[in-house]
Amino acid sequence: MGVKMGDVINNSIIRTRYRFILFISVFIFGLVVFMLPAKAEAAFNASYIIPDDQFIAISSMTENQIQEFLVAKGGSLATYVETKDSWIGPNSYQYPTGCPSDNCVNAKGMKASAILYKVANWYGLNPQVILVTLQKEQSLITLPLSLPDDQWRLNSAMGYGCPDSGGCSDAYKSFSLQTDWASWQLRWNMDKANSQDTAQRAKVAPYYTGNTITIDGVATLIGNGATASLYRYTPHFHGNENFYSIYSSWFMPYLYEFVSAINPPSNMSVGARANVSIILKNVGSATWKSDEIEKTSPFRMEILSGSSVFYDSATWIEPTRIKMTTTTVAPGEMATFDFCVKANSNPGYYVMKLVPTVENVVRLPDYGMTFGTNIPEWLSYELVSTVYPPATLSVGSTANVKIVLKNKGSAAWLSDKLDPSFRPFRLEVISGASSFYDSATWIGPARIKMTNDIAGYNQLATFNFSIKAPTIPGNYSMRMVPVIENLSRFKDIGMNFKVTVPQKYLYELVSAINPPSTMLAGAKADVRIILKNTGSVTWKSDEIEKTTPFRLEVISGASSFYDSATWIEPTRIKMTTATVAPGEMATFDFTLKASSNLGTYCMRFLPTLENVSRFADIGMVFTVKVN
Repeated sequence: MGVKMGDVINNSIIRTRYRFILFISVFIFGLVVFMLPAKAEAAFNASYIIPDDQFIAISSMTENQIQEFLVAKGGSLATYVETKDSWIGPNSYQYPTGCPSDNCVNAKGMKASAILYKVANWYGLNPQVILVTLQKEQSLITLPLSLPDDQWRLNSAMGYGCPDSGGCSDAYKSFSLQTDWASWQLRWNMDKANSQDTAQRAKVAPYYTGNTITIDGVATLIGNGATASLYRYTPHFHGNENFYSIYSSWFMPYLYEFVSAINPPSNMSVGARANVSIILKNVGSATWKSDEIEKTSPFRMEILSGSSVFYDSATWIEPTRIKMTTTTVAPGEMATFDFCVKANSNPGYYVMKLVPTVENVVRLPDYGMTFGTNIPEWLSYELVSTVYPPATLSVGSTANVKIVLKNKGSAAWLSDKLDPSFRPFRLEVISGASSFYDSATWIGPARIKMTNDIAGYNQLATFNFSIKAPTIPGNYSMRMVPVIENLSRFKDIGMNFKVTVPQKYLYELVSAINPPSTMLAGAKADVRIILKNTGSVTWKSDEIEKTTPFRLEVISGASSFYDSATWIEPTRIKMTTATVAPGEMATFDFTLKASSNLGTYCMRFLPTLENVSRFADIGMVFTVKVN
């Protein structure tokens, strides 16, 4: 988009005035409803004259289409050729008498349609907006000119530099200069009005999006950048109503007014259906046709938001489209849309927004047609009390748990006893089930049944069950949420508990008498290891415990040092002390025999409780060089 310096505000000639009552949606006690206008008149919206995307739709017309339009309207611009040296384009302000750039050309000799096409693309403005402004200011699109008497019309073609106080600036006196500077100004106004930068918005203050200003004594909200630009260019209702009247009659054959609506109820239960009826009036110039008689461009209702919540496959033609019930609707006639909405399975407050559309042609203006409905929490609960397991549990031990919930929804909860296979109310274990599963009190690996038979609204449901501590020490948690099987999982409010299963088998290395660092091949050496029992289980030697004796396990190097006289097997060394209670010392006295092969060897070992658990490897190792 081109950039031009300067900033001239034009105050245009005031013309006829229309009033438009916008169909709006308002919140009343949390419910969005259709509001019926007191009087439905011409569709001029003072706060939203045309959409931004239409204002900057530079591809709406080609140069040839602009020329054909001028010819069809019968004005002299169809044959007009610029007669004055006029340098136009984004860089023309720097070179008023000529410049070496494609973005700065002399318009002398150019047709009106070529000038309009160039400036529209330079500055990113819809050529239709330029055509309408030419008509609004000087009727140039339809007026046959008599030159030189009507040269003044061309010199003020867009009203640029022509304030209400009278007189026009000589700096912009030519058809091409007027269209060039005015088109730049209209787009520049919009960009500044929509800017998030307060410094940029200040350049067009008070005409910026979201601000409320006074127009002709009336407080008026500026709804978008296009509206801000048009008011800054022509700060009166009449001129902009005239702009909209011309624009809509030439380029918006599809216009509508809201007449009435039968809305869905303010509250709908999950899965419920409700009838809706909307009646619109055709205030455009084109006839609306339904899907029954028009397959390519039928007139429909498009769902802008909320379709996934309310979609009803029986009465909608697709997830975001509702067909028109009336077959054809000529200008001035009424169109009816009869359809159903189906409440979503997720409780909450939802809003559906609708706008008419002509498929494959145009989406009509969005005037805020919305309705809202509440899908209440019929599956709702409160946590009343809990008896959770102790924070610490020993390996494999069990603990009782009790959870009490209150039913705050409209659906009764039934136990497995009353509804065993269809929709029983249960606790679902969503994490930690494999760690705590107790087959004696759970009905499945992740399900716990309700203890009492039924719980209606505001009544209590109790869950009594047991958990079984994991066999591996560590920190564990279990998280639960209510569920009605085959229907819905309830909201997760964070019901969970944490349990630590401490390590039973712990030790510390106290001292060691290691073998010498160098040994002759086949030589023997005595070794003594003393460990302290820092766990919670008494260690027992092979003399008194045959199934789970406490031993040293050689995890590497056993074959290099094995001594059959003092080891009980090739990788096991028995404890010398008979029993070692927690806090006491255990002694291992044994002999190792050096390998017959020369080299350097390592032996690594750790305690083990046979058939129960290997202890942690803390790095007990020695190294011997065999000479």
